[in-house]
Amino acid sequence: MALIGTLIAESLRPPAVLEDVVLMVHKIARADVGDVYVGQPLTWTFHDFEAADEDADRLAAALE
Repeated sequence: MALIGTLIAESLRPPAVLEDVVLMVHKIARADVGDVYVGQPLTWTFHDFEAADEDADRLAAALE
């Protein structure tokens, strides 16, 4: 079975690097859904992806 998820690019903390994990990206979309009054960016970038189960630990570690 594969991992299926959505990565919000703006949720990555600098200097985050996502590498050594193969992601199959099904869709990339941007939407003005942030709340600038609480310090969020207005526009968010959503990456709908799929990854192999064996990459779960590497993916989780990269997103900590």
